[in-house]
Amino acid sequence: MKFFDRLDDCINREYVAIEAETHGYGGFRAVCRAFGMSIATIRKGV
Repeated sequence: MKFFDRLDDCINREYVAIEAETHGYGGFRAVCRAFGMSIATIRKGV
């Protein structure tokens, strides 16, 4: 995830939100744990 560290906050939220949506049910919670972001932050990227 080195490339993730180089992105700005807005792009980070969008990327993580896309990842969460592709994982289907429980995706937001799983991605939240993996990236260390809150669900509210991820939903801002949707």
